[in-house]
Amino acid sequence: MDLDFLNLKPNNYNLWQVKPFLNTVLRIFQIIRITLSELKNLYNKNKYSSRYWFKDYSFIHKINFRILRLFEIFSLKNFINQNTRLPKLKSNFVFFSLHFQPERSTIPEGGKNYNQLECIKKLRKMIPNNWAIYVKEHPRQFEKLSDYQDLRKLFFRSKKFYKEIINLKNTFLVPINFDTKKLIKYSRLNATITGSTALE
Repeated sequence: MDLDFLNLKPNNYNLWQVKPFLNTVLRIFQIIRITLSELKNLYNKNKYSSRYWFKDYSFIHKINFRILRLFEIFSLKNFINQNTRLPKLKSNFVFFSLHFQPERSTIPEGGKNYNQLECIKKLRKMIPNNWAIYVKEHPRQFEKLSDYQDLRKLFFRSKKFYKEIINLKNTFLVPINFDTKKLIKYSRLNATITGSTALE
């Protein structure tokens, strides 16, 4: 673990230099939280503590699976953060807001257009080549990192999914915390499957 930031002088202090350390602390906290929650479930013999097929898993298997899933999510978030760009709001662009998944807004309400990646590819072919597409991830997609509810999302996001987006011509991921209202306001077109951004 890099602790060089402890030797920094006050006038050279930079938050970005302690960020890796803070991320490590967060990971440790989440692992402790997972372990304590499973210990509590084991002690209380709570039959609702595990969802779906995990109800028959052993105590160690549950912790192992949840920790692996936790680090997978951290890895995806890091990949997004390293491959985003701030949008050029004064240029011509289309804003595509990704849906939280799994959710009925895409399956079944999306009909034939349930696949968001394919929709972005179709959109890329329909608009001028010099127009950018800014794709923004849904903020709920990575919430509740260590909870069982997150296990529903196992097959809906991957590095491959995001790589296919950014490999499209003039198509970019924007930071998850970027102001959606600004993207809606300045875009030439808002594209979504069934999302409320179209109405906004």
